[in-house]
Amino acid sequence: MNAVSHMNQEQADSEMRALLDERRFNFDQPSLPIAWSAFTEFVRHPLEGLDTDTFGVEISQFDDRDDVLWVSFMRRVQEPDGSGWSCGCLLSCTTPRELVGVQESCWWWAEHGTIEQWISDVERKRAFAAVTTLNGWNWEGFSE
Repeated sequence: MNAVSHMNQEQADSEMRALLDERRFNFDQPSLPIAWSAFTEFVRHPLEGLDTDTFGVEISQFDDRDDVLWVSFMRRVQEPDGSGWSCGCLLSCTTPRELVGVQESCWWWAEHGTIEQWISDVERKRAFAAVTTLNGWNWEGFSE
């Protein structure tokens, strides 16, 4: 990653953190609903000098590896030079029995509709509804 990309990623991470801080997000005892609220605001705002390719939610647990449930809310941006990276919220917790093996994602693309439609689509997904009720999340970082 070049110096400009690194600076842009730090700026994006800082913006994401500010939105979490505004909501009193506790990095030691994360709340997935608070992270989601901050992320949905994050994707509504442009990042200066960067184009957003897509953003999305991924919920996954690889039952052949371990008992960790991963949830990521990521915004994929493209630098002027064509390179890109992701920024958002990455959380994990111990997988409850009903979510073992879950693999669900929902990504937004401009041609697929509005951000509000995408948010509604995500919130109607079974796995998303299930993870928002869980406790015991761990903060894993701003970027993948």
